[in-house]
Amino acid sequence: MQRNTGHGTIRRITIRKCTTAINKGRYTTGETDPDCINIVIEVSNGKVSGFGEFVPTSLIYPPGHIGTSALDEWDITLKTAQNLIGKDCRILGNWIPEELKCHDANSIVDGFDFAIHDLAGHIFNLPATAFLGGRKHDRVWNMDVIRTDEPDIMAKTALEFQKQRHTRYFKLKPNGEMEKDYETIRKIRELTLPGSHIFIDPNYALKEQHPDAVVKYLNRLHELGLEVCEDPIKTDWATFRYIKDRTKVKIMIDECARSPESIMAIANAGCADLINIHANWAGGFQRAMLKAGIAAVGGIECLVGSTFLLGMGVAGYRILTSLLPGNLAICEQENAVYCCQGFTVVKKEYEELDGASLIPDTPGLGVDVDMDKLEQVTFETVNVE
Repeated sequence: MQRNTGHGTIRRITIRKCTTAINKGRYTTGETDPDCINIVIEVSNGKVSGFGEFVPTSLIYPPGHIGTSALDEWDITLKTAQNLIGKDCRILGNWIPEELKCHDANSIVDGFDFAIHDLAGHIFNLPATAFLGGRKHDRVWNMDVIRTDEPDIMAKTALEFQKQRHTRYFKLKPNGEMEKDYETIRKIRELTLPGSHIFIDPNYALKEQHPDAVVKYLNRLHELGLEVCEDPIKTDWATFRYIKDRTKVKIMIDECARSPESIMAIANAGCADLINIHANWAGGFQRAMLKAGIAAVGGIECLVGSTFLLGMGVAGYRILTSLLPGNLAICEQENAVYCCQGFTVVKKEYEELDGASLIPDTPGLGVDVDMDKLEQVTFETVNVE
């Protein structure tokens, strides 16, 4: 007999600040990962709960840093929770007020949207995908991220990922120097299986910033099968188009593709082959799907990026990836091994097969939270009723 999970009215929201050790690494920019804070959102009807999470960039990066929200994310999270009390969780994406439909609020929206869909799924015994038009992909490809290091170390890291998880897709944070990065990819090709896919993401930090030098760099790496370069330099649409037209390496835009308006501009300019709907900046399921739809009309593929997550967000972004149009269905690595030194607060992550995560048909986000483990990493809790 199915248990009585009650009606859809939101009665209580618990907001937790959490922290855990993360796998820190270096990037092309020379920066390293900061200490991380997660905000975990538990939305309850009094009988069952739904969970979401996000990383509040305003609490871990200085103002003005790339990708940092200018909002007081903690304060807005508490105010948003107060406004949701008494609402019916079946409103789903329609709960998002106009003031949160902006780039700086995207992470907050992600956390709440995942939690509300998770709660609705548990109440009505349906997977979150059922509320979102059904999934387009039964599995999503995992993409492991290899941070900046010496070529030998980066190649050995790729080999270990492939041994452990049968990884087919790798994203490198390159050194940004043509011959050194050529050597890195050459060594990866020597150690990994034929058919491995290699992307790079310099975060605008290639050593040579002139467009012709970028083209030369990409064409050199294409000799070893480099497929995609994300955000090679910080520039305008016309220069991205100039680079794109002169290389067989596909150009992906991430940092400047965070709003529907910017994606429309990218499509109109014909300056990218792909965009990244970055985890933590998706803006919830429906807004992310809107952005992906605009991209698809412009012939642009989408994949989903990564951030440091405890398990609930991992499931949310993998579900989002399964909903997107196109053929890629790649979710840049969200798993706990990559993020939090193997620590996760969900009892079991999605099953993986041959380098891909299988999208389950279980209720909500498809993961159950281990409350004891969640409490272990919580250092501040606020209950809103």
